Amino acid sequence: MFRIGIESDLSLKILIYKDAPFLNKLIENNKEHLGKWLPWVYSNNQIFHTENFIKKANELFMTNNGFEVGIMINDELIGVFRLTLKGNIGYWICKKYEGKGFISKIVNYIILLNYYELKTYEIICPENNFRSRKVAEQNGFTLDSDNVQTHNLFGYNLVRYQMNVQ
Repeated sequence: MFRIGIESDLSLKILIYKDAPFLNKLIENNKEHLGKWLPWVYSNNQIFHTENFIKKANELFMTNNGFEVGIMINDELIGVFRLTLKGNIGYWICKKYEGKGFISKIVNYIILLNYYELKTYEIICPENNFRSRKVAEQNGFTLDSDNVQTHNLFGYNLVRYQMNVQ
């Protein structure tokens, strides 16, 4: 099974169908927390939505176009991390583990690993999501002030951080 150890207790693992009930419950229990940045959580109402997400995440990995995996503390699923071949990094983490530096550690590790030998990475986040902006800034990303989306589906401005890798 695909698993990347970040630290002794922190890892990323490929999601499988038996993870669907746990992931679905994690989303359900964190809807208010996640929903302000990720409105899709409100339409993730049934287990088949989560199973479909896992299927698409596995297809991404199996076609070597990136990965979307579970964030684990020991054996507890606490969120999801994504990296595409375009260098786009995305993530979410449950409220219980927010602000503890786990996402920043994962981003740092993935960039140092540079498995896909990417030249550029990006993090796109809502302009007022200061935690995500902090993750980008702590990991050496710079704000691309020329690339701000003011009209998106969710009604808030998005900012793009990027990092070029030598």
